[in-house]
Amino acid sequence: VLERKEAGRTSFSEAQTAAEAALKLVPNSARAHAILGEKYMLTHDREKSIQELQKAVDADPKRVEGYAALGSAYLAAGQSAEGEAAFKKGVEVNPRSVESHVLLGQFWFSQRKITDAEAEMRTAAGLDPHAVVPRLFLARILVVTGRLNDAEKLYADLKKVAPDDPRAYQALASFYLSRGQKEKAAAEFQSLLQSKPKDATVKANLVAVLIDLKRMKEAQALNQEVLRKSPGDPQALLSSGRMLMADGKYQEAAAALQAAVKSEPNCAACYF
Repeated sequence: VLERKEAGRTSFSEAQTAAEAALKLVPNSARAHAILGEKYMLTHDREKSIQELQKAVDADPKRVEGYAALGSAYLAAGQSAEGEAAFKKGVEVNPRSVESHVLLGQFWFSQRKITDAEAEMRTAAGLDPHAVVPRLFLARILVVTGRLNDAEKLYADLKKVAPDDPRAYQALASFYLSRGQKEKAAAEFQSLLQSKPKDATVKANLVAVLIDLKRMKEAQALNQEVLRKSPGDPQALLSSGRMLMADGKYQEAAAALQAAVKSEPNCAACYF
């Protein structure tokens, strides 16, 4: 119910009613207390939120998400010391949990304690040789601290760590894009397209980079392939609009972009 954001206060009221009904059936339900805590957080009643989230943690002390929610509630209330204690407790009771170390590391990062954040991400990565999230965050820390060569190597290694996870195998290309190295990004996407021919996002990202590089013939040929298979693909229609604008065909571009918006009403780039 809480996820039905379009319903506003009605959804919050329904969520509270449902959680309270659950607590009558199971008085010590960690999930019900967590839902109430989230509801109070979303309605800015931080004191009640902390109370309910503490009850959720007490009811299920092994649930990592409970400590994260409690820590976040304390931070929102301006109680950073208590928030730190909650995140640390999550690691203390779940020392072998990748997620608990990631959450503590993210907390340290938010507090600008970069060395501590890096240590937690390295610990999390060491617990699972295939964990993507701690390695992605570690690479981000390496970038922030200026160790770009190390970050590039880590992003490249991710393709071996989790070869079937799009977040992992597209990370290196995204890194190149973030550094403005579009030729390298295009080459990486082209390489990925050979190994992941069915990944539509790889193809869409490659088309976008080729347009940026003004390699229009390549971009157009690839984009037409996408549109032949999926005529209503919003990213392909967006790319069509961009190429038509570059060619001065503004009415045709507008039509393509209107079709993109119709296909994906939440496409901010299409509106732009």
